[in-house]
Parts: sequence; structure tokens; C-alpha cells
Amino acid sequence: MKSKDIFWGVVLVGIGLLFLLRNFDIIHFDWYTFRTLWPVLIILLGVALLPINGFIRLLLTFLIVIGSIFFISGDNDKNTSFFRFPEKFSWDLDKNDQEETAWSKQQLYESFNPGISNAILQLEAVAGKFETTLTEDYLLKFEKEGNLGKYELTREEAGSSVILNLNIKEGRIKRVNNFNKAVISLHPDPVWDIAMDAGAADVDFNLEPFKVERLEIDGGAASIKIRLGSLTDSTNIRIDTGATSILIEIPESSGCEIHTSTILTSHELDGFIRKKNNVQQTENFDESTKRIFIRIDAAISSFIINRY
Repeated sequence: MKSKDIFWGVVLVGIGLLFLLRNFDIIHFDWYTFRTLWPVLIILLGVALLPINGFIRLLLTFLIVIGSIFFISGDNDKNTSFFRFPEKFSWDLDKNDQEETAWSKQQLYESFNPGISNAILQLEAVAGKFETTLTEDYLLKFEKEGNLGKYELTREEAGSSVILNLNIKEGRIKRVNNFNKAVISLHPDPVWDIAMDAGAADVDFNLEPFKVERLEIDGGAASIKIRLGSLTDSTNIRIDTGATSILIEIPESSGCEIHTSTILTSHELDGFIRKKNNVQQTENFDESTKRIFIRIDAAISSFIINRY
């Protein structure tokens, strides 16, 4: 057996055990901190490709993993502790800690003005599950429940355009069980421009009913599912992620061009023709009046495009 096969087997077993122990609440790390460590996967890939002795390769891997654990456990600014006793052995939280981590619900609204033709949404997701739906009563309605912290919504206007900033108030995640579930309702009339800091979020955006001109998602480790419509002549999608599974659904009548810059990524791109290195197009791209441009920059991903 090749030493590189053994190397990746050890890496995958180690990562699996790490998440298993986390799920049993034996060790602790928060998603926000883990998000910052995804470049370690690229470093491990580089170590695997180095022409060095197998034992040295495994030793370097061990040192990198231990260094990452030390970084997580020593991140005092986020008030995290890597090793954690099960709940029945834990100490009581003080009153302030209980208030900050209590499960709660929150609703934020922005009224709709028929004079608004363009809307820009800048969203900070961090962690949790985020979905979209339609509303005709508001420009934006945000409903969330969880214990990650409260959000604040600010608005800036520039003529017929409006900029909506939806950010979390508390800037840190204190415990492994911090989680939000949010539904973002959008009005169908304006042309939307959405920029999202996904963190370790599970993103499920059904954008078929909306005029989406641009969508940008930056994330560390996330699951991303997007369904696009054909209400604009041109839609630009950019996804810059670490370790992610990506599913994008596009109308069969729309032409689509995909640029990919990925490492260790599995592709399922039925109905696409390779034009040049890392660029693929649908057969109907040149004659289509509706076009979708997708750019994917990912480290380790599963990337699927479905046409409906």
C-alpha cells in the first residue's frame, strides 16, 4: 500500500474521530473558530505531495493537527475550551452567560417602498441554518430562533436603491451548542444583490421567485443549496468556500457558464461542454437571452449542478 494512501486514511480517520467526540460533547470547539482553520486542509494536502519519507510525512501531519488543537483550546478571546466534561459534570453558568446563551426568537422587518428598484442585502450568517422565502408585505422580514445572539438590521438609501445590513450583535460564539435557524423573506419586486458571510452555515436559498442580479457567498465549512430563476437577463454567482458541499439548481432554458478553481473537488455537471481549462458552458449558452455566470473557488467540495 502506498504511503500517501495511508496518510489520507489517517487524516480522514482523525477528522472523523474529532467530530464524533464533539457530537458526544466530550471535546469542544466552536464553528466560528473551526472556520478559520480550513486552510490547514490545504497544508495537509501539500504535506501529502511532498517527496519525503512516509514516517516524516505522518509526523508532520501529527504536529500540524496538534498545533491546530492548541490554537482552538488557547483561543481565550472567544472563551472556548477544547476539552469539555459531559453536561452532567459541568459547572453552573453565571447569570450573564445564561442570558447570552439562552434560546430565543427574534423578528426584524423593513417596510417596502414601491419606489425601491434595487436592494442590496449584506448578511452575516456565522452558523446555523438559513432559508429564503417570499413576502409581499415587507421589503425584508427576518425571523430567527437560536442561542447564537441577536441580530440588528440597518438601512441606507441612495436614490432608488437601498442597502440592508443584517449583522449579529454579539461578535463571538461562546459554546459548541450555539446555533441559529433563520428564515429570510424577500419582496419579489426589486432587483436583489446578496452578499453573505456564511461561516459554517447550512444555506438553503430558493431564489426562483426573485430578480437576483448577484449572489456572493463566503464561507469556511458549509452546506450550500441554491435554486435560481430566470427573472433577470444576467445572474452572477460567486462562491468562495473551504470544505463545502454545493448544489445549484438552474432553469434548463437559461444559458450557464461555470468557472471553477478547486482542490480535491468532485463535479457533477451534466449538460455542460468544456470550453477551456476550468470553464464549462451549457449547449444553449450562446443563443440564450437569460444567462447565469457561476464562479466556484473551493478547497474540498462536492459540486453538483442540476437543470430543471
